Amino acid sequence: MVKRITAAILFLSVLPLAASSTPISYECDIESYSPRYGGIPDKAYFVIDAEAKTAMAFDPFIYTRSKVPVAVEFKELRADKYLLKWTVEGVPLRNNGTAVFSFSTRIDVAKGTLNMQSWLLGDDGDRRGKGTCKPIKG
Repeated sequence: MVKRITAAILFLSVLPLAASSTPISYECDIESYSPRYGGIPDKAYFVIDAEAKTAMAFDPFIYTRSKVPVAVEFKELRADKYLLKWTVEGVPLRNNGTAVFSFSTRIDVAKGTLNMQSWLLGDDGDRRGKGTCKPIKG
């Protein structure tokens, strides 16, 4: 899996999200507030193109389904702070079933911080985590 994640990072770092701007790739380490319940990845990768107002994400949940990064909903909250949202369907569960997870991530690239929430479809609780992000040098 590490080789595939590395390949995905390289893919993300050269992927032109918009012809006139420069997307920046980030590697984020995340600590879950509720590790017992899962739903928050330990690591995630993002490519953000603030000028084009686009972003992509890649994490272990996305990997289980598509093996490639996915485009995510992008909103600029203020300079260098963004809200990213996406949904991953068919995430394998321990009981051999699958689930749908929705994610919401606030990333402050100036401070290098991240706050993530996820929801499991059909569950009334949410999972939360916080982390640090650093640009990936390409």
